[in-house]
Amino acid sequence: MTIRLFWVIVLCLGMLSGSADTVAATDLAPIRQLIERGKFTDAKDQLWEIIYKDDNDLEARTLLADCYRQLNRDEKAVELYQEVIERDPMHWEARLNMGLSFIKLRREPDAIAVYRTMVEESPDNAKAQYYLGIAYNSNKDMTYAFEQYKILKRIDPKLAKKLYDIIFLR
Repeated sequence: MTIRLFWVIVLCLGMLSGSADTVAATDLAPIRQLIERGKFTDAKDQLWEIIYKDDNDLEARTLLADCYRQLNRDEKAVELYQEVIERDPMHWEARLNMGLSFIKLRREPDAIAVYRTMVEESPDNAKAQYYLGIAYNSNKDMTYAFEQYKILKRIDPKLAKKLYDIIFLR
């Protein structure tokens, strides 16, 4: 009985010290370096290998979508971001970046819907407010874009200034 308890404790301690999140973060570090150096195709190939091994690695899937977005394959990026969001509806990075892909695809109403949902869920999230303003501006909804600027000014004045410059100084 004591031997069995010993192995249960060892197993539990091993799972705590080497959790899947730690392993995944370590495995993705070289790929993040490739992405930082602009080697999106190489990163994409390695990310597919990781996903084939672990279909549930949402971080790898999000990075893969980011690579497709950087390679101007936004339809594929949107598809991958949607898969991540289906599995984790609160995955903010995937939602933010999916909105950017929608803007690049000239699907501003879809981007606005994504960002509006995020803002409703977290009104003080400056990035969501900023990108909602960007989406409105891209859709030529200047009144709404300016409203986002006013909201953002209370939350994050620096980001608000950046949005203002995009809206009015382009």
